[in-house]
Amino acid sequence: MTSVLLSSDGKTLEAEAAQGTVTRHFGLHQKGQETSTNSIASIFAWIRGMEHRAKLDNNDKLLDFVHELEDACIQTVESGKMTNDLALLIHGPRMPHKPLLIHLILFHPYFIPDLPSRGDRTREQPLNLKRTWPHTRFNLRNQWGTIPSSKPLSNKRNAKIPNRKLVTPNAHIYHIFTAIVPLYVAMILAYMSVKWWKLFTPEQCAGINKFVAKFSVPLLSFQVISDNNLYKMNVKIILADFLQKVLALIVLVAVVKLDSRGGLRSIITGFSLLTLPNTLIVGTPLLKAMYGDEAGGLLAQIVVLQSIIWYNLMLLIFELSAAKRASGITPTVEDIGNEEDPEEAQDKDGEEEAQNKRCKSKTMLIFLIVGKKLIANPNTHAALLGLIWASIRFRLNVKFPAIVEDSITILSNGGLGMSMFSIGLFMASQRSIIACGIRMTIVGIVLKFLAGPALMAASSAAIGLRGRLLRMAIMQAALPPGVVPFIFAKEYNVYPDMLSTGVIFGMLIADLLR
Repeated sequence: MTSVLLSSDGKTLEAEAAQGTVTRHFGLHQKGQETSTNSIASIFAWIRGMEHRAKLDNNDKLLDFVHELEDACIQTVESGKMTNDLALLIHGPRMPHKPLLIHLILFHPYFIPDLPSRGDRTREQPLNLKRTWPHTRFNLRNQWGTIPSSKPLSNKRNAKIPNRKLVTPNAHIYHIFTAIVPLYVAMILAYMSVKWWKLFTPEQCAGINKFVAKFSVPLLSFQVISDNNLYKMNVKIILADFLQKVLALIVLVAVVKLDSRGGLRSIITGFSLLTLPNTLIVGTPLLKAMYGDEAGGLLAQIVVLQSIIWYNLMLLIFELSAAKRASGITPTVEDIGNEEDPEEAQDKDGEEEAQNKRCKSKTMLIFLIVGKKLIANPNTHAALLGLIWASIRFRLNVKFPAIVEDSITILSNGGLGMSMFSIGLFMASQRSIIACGIRMTIVGIVLKFLAGPALMAASSAAIGLRGRLLRMAIMQAALPPGVVPFIFAKEYNVYPDMLSTGVIFGMLIADLLR
């Protein structure tokens, strides 16, 4: 197939037609019928349309995708590899972190017509390019050198194709460690600064923590949320996350009903460990290293839900728990006898009416307190502003002025490091790593790293998530516990020792597992 694309619309239509042609001829080949279309030529027609569209839309990510796919196609032709090896060149073995959707082109070992099967040739055996690729004309280059070819396409990038190498599993592991180890370096330095070197006083640590809470984390949240395209949100991920929360509440309520020692405080703590991971600080860099920018977009959706819905709901429940404990120490009206005279009945009715008024006033007071705290919480403001700006940005295709963008970026880029530094300061401020005892520590670890991912796996499977999306959903559920629930627990004195131990051990275990 040769393509001469004249207009922008023509390019887009030609790209879609090329993709459809590849799919149709692949189906014919599977049925044993003869086909004559050159698949690589069709793929290149699709690439040209995408490249033009990416330039029109100023989409750098799509442009990188096009260029990398083009280079991989060229390497595949000249090295004689099967088409499923083309996916390996782009993704690498167990390395789906590149922002590419190879399955759109339906790569398959027998995808290319006239290509010898894997059993009929060796890796070193070259292809007969004149027979197999009669219509492809481009400069051939790979990691073993340059192969003479016919007249190249008029593509400036052909002379600058980088020498690529197949990605190995070790490179995949190194890529993940490259993203994660710097975060833990910041955490360990903070821990050593307080525990060993005594560089910071408690007042100075409090100042650092306040800077992180008021500036670093909100700006980081704003950047992550505003980079998420609201018009392409994955509804299944949102539903799976919501269903996980519902299942967790059902399980926790059932356990509390069976165990008389439990209560609302146990439900709050269990809910925090099961369903509220450290998605923003640890999850974003880790899962982007493992699954690419696609994971960053999905995590941004979960960050939105956490910042706007779940953390605020947790704050409301904490206030209700505090009000319940406060009302529990006040005397209640009880029946003294079976028979009451009219005056006693009238007094009782008056007391009940007064009690109902007090309950209503307490409820209004709770909502006022929660509202004031939400207004004073900069992370809530950052999440809402991020949503508003994302809706404007991706609808109108506009950007911040460079001076505003750089002002936000310079602080948000340091948000991850400062947040991990703050966690290290918190770890050093604890009297003991195991503050809640061995038994409760084991319970917290089981809830965080076994029960939480299991609930997410069940809810994701029920919603219909499969493949990479399912793995990403389970991985984010296995992240260390979030710091915000611990801050709430410490403020309201609801098992803060258990959550602090969960945060510390969660960071350590997550480091070992990764």
